[in-house]
Amino acid sequence: QSPVADAGQTQNVERGDTVTLDGTGSADADGQIVAYNWESLTDANLALSTPGQVTTTFTAPSGGSQGRTLRFRLTVTDNTGMTDTDTVSVNVSADDDIPSGPGQGNNVSVSVVEGNTVTLDAGRFGSFGAGAVYTWTQVVGEPQVTLSSPDSPTPTFVAPSVGPAGTSLQFDLNVTDAGGNQSGYDYTVNIGNNGINGFPADALPFRLFNGLNMGIKVSENGKLVRLDSIDPATLPDGPNRPQGFNHGLLGMEIRVNEPGQSVDVTVYPQSPVSPALKWFKYTEASGWEDFSDHATIRPDGTEIVISLTDGGPGDADNAANGMIVDPSGPAQGTAAPGDDGGSDDGDGDDGGCFIRSLGFRLF
Repeated sequence: QSPVADAGQTQNVERGDTVTLDGTGSADADGQIVAYNWESLTDANLALSTPGQVTTTFTAPSGGSQGRTLRFRLTVTDNTGMTDTDTVSVNVSADDDIPSGPGQGNNVSVSVVEGNTVTLDAGRFGSFGAGAVYTWTQVVGEPQVTLSSPDSPTPTFVAPSVGPAGTSLQFDLNVTDAGGNQSGYDYTVNIGNNGINGFPADALPFRLFNGLNMGIKVSENGKLVRLDSIDPATLPDGPNRPQGFNHGLLGMEIRVNEPGQSVDVTVYPQSPVSPALKWFKYTEASGWEDFSDHATIRPDGTEIVISLTDGGPGDADNAANGMIVDPSGPAQGTAAPGDDGGSDDGDGDDGGCFIRSLGFRLF
């Protein structure tokens, strides 16, 4: 018989309170519980004092200007290896001492579709001056997304896959200016379904500027925080420029779990590509580079796997800093002397470029 997990009752707390999560109500009728595991479901950065014990504590974070709800899951395991889970909510009240700041009020709402790159812009609330400290936290909505830099005034993330009904994510922004004054804001991102089907369930679907579709998936140790597309026609000619691009250049920024880690990126084109294609990168510093040694095209042309390493092969900023920057894409060979590699995309439709990049970094 399985054990029964009991994560306790809903609690109402204020910022700075020491909160105790109590699993002592858990029981096993025909054995004994030998392991407990507490997890934060809404804030991956929230530190629990003893997550492997029957009780654990944490310090309640800011509730922002409107309050927030934290959710925790308790998993118990008995002496036969059987498990059970239970969840509990902790409501953190709004911070009374965080006033409204400058700008257009304390609430911003934007709408995007899955696959779009979203920029959370503190400037929408006004100017906070030099030396301001910013902290962004996702407080409402699923799934949890990864921000490029939660302490930046303009962090980014890629809108995740959502169901037909879409979803809304709410972020809390706390700003402390150079004088120590605090202000709090709410930033809501409404994500709609883009109507694209036909790709693996774990791949993110998105639409190219010419109406073609694509799917993309990053291995578990990395998260896309920017996904742009670069029209090769906007890039300069030079040695090794490919003859023709099948799908333009794919601009990615990937935040890895630990600096120096490697990730695999799987790209699913709408239609099969030729296994004879090569994979090319472009940076302002190095120009055009054949990266095919780090890319594998399936014999049937339905997927391409690219291996990238933070600070190593495939990372355009050449720094093991936890962020991989990769502008690259599939192409046909290198141009003949005097040929700029130009307009023919190699697949006969002259329309395979990605959405034109807006400010993507080409190091």
